[in-house]
Amino acid sequence: SVAQALIISQFEAKVQWEADELAAAVGIDPATLSAKASVWVNGGILRKKVEKFGETSHQEEGKGTSGKPRVTYTLVEDVEDQVAKPHAHTKPDISVMSQEQQMEMNFKVYESYVMGMVTNLESLPLQKIHNMLKMFVLEPVYDKTIAELETFLAKLVNDGKLTFDGLVYRKNKRR
Repeated sequence: SVAQALIISQFEAKVQWEADELAAAVGIDPATLSAKASVWVNGGILRKKVEKFGETSHQEEGKGTSGKPRVTYTLVEDVEDQVAKPHAHTKPDISVMSQEQQMEMNFKVYESYVMGMVTNLESLPLQKIHNMLKMFVLEPVYDKTIAELETFLAKLVNDGKLTFDGLVYRKNKRR
């Protein structure tokens, strides 16, 4: 899935991530991260480590422990460790994802393209955004209608990510 690809691609930047930090980088919540990263953990590509914290007086400045476990994901760089797992290098089965989950992942990708376009080009009309998405989004294939895109962009406006003046969409600078 797109989320699984986004997760593994983050390990190009660094080989170890805290779960909350990785989830934020990918743009998903930690619970979804755990589910999506399990493909890579089960395949032996990533190693998941859970450290349980008790109540302690030696807390890091500004961070309370509140008994919440610390979860880290580490890239397994030793190929022999990866091959030792029976399901290593198997392709994830996206058929188990609901259609709604797949659409949500697709729209996350479309959102990143739209936000990039309005950041770089400042303002764009609906038709131009539609044409650019058809041209540049290859995976997942962009096959939405203008009406579906307009509904999606209206959601981004409602979420405060974009503004719309009746003609063009712009990045909301008040965020």
